[in-house]
Amino acid sequence: MKRLYLVRYGESIQNVGINQELRMPDHAIYLTEKGMQQASNAGKFIAQHLDGVPSSNIVMWVSPYKRTRETAGAILKHINVSKVKEDDMLTELQFGIFDAIPKEKIPELFPEDWERYQNNRKFNGKFYARRPGGESPFDCEIRQKLFLDTLFRDIHNGCPDNIIIVGHGAALTILRKAIFHYNHEWYAMEHNPGNCSIQSILLDNGTNIDFGYIYGNSEEN
Repeated sequence: MKRLYLVRYGESIQNVGINQELRMPDHAIYLTEKGMQQASNAGKFIAQHLDGVPSSNIVMWVSPYKRTRETAGAILKHINVSKVKEDDMLTELQFGIFDAIPKEKIPELFPEDWERYQNNRKFNGKFYARRPGGESPFDCEIRQKLFLDTLFRDIHNGCPDNIIIVGHGAALTILRKAIFHYNHEWYAMEHNPGNCSIQSILLDNGTNIDFGYIYGNSEEN
């Protein structure tokens, strides 16, 4: 029996619009001061939630982006783990030419690409529509399933029972979809997790339970 804790990164400069002018690459986007505090608070919660669990029975997986590394680092100031691992498959859904651009400005800057994407989304749905130069959620799910292959291999080899995964909003939602085989209609209705929210999942030999949020909530709440 394994417990997964899915943690979205803290508030970043992209979330508050600072990166609109800086246009830093997605992997280099860093946390705001508030985001660092959110990550610290999430670390305190996890430490309390896992109080009494030895560090040898806790492992952490992290997306190799700066904001997720910073979030993980702040959490690790409050809890010890047996090992920290990174996996490129955990990186965020790739938004292509729309990356780091406010949604309201995309039609102005890329009118033809935006119109094609909207037509694609209308015809194929939110889950299957691919961003120009980027991914669809369907593409991202293929990556999440590759990560799950690695994770289940670790589980088969006797990894710790408590697994903390620090990642990104859309990618973590897609990871949940992959674990529970939710359909594309579920994804279309599901909101992104809020910054530093924590969702809990129990893996028990195929009898898996999605407990939802144990700390924080979705962006819409």
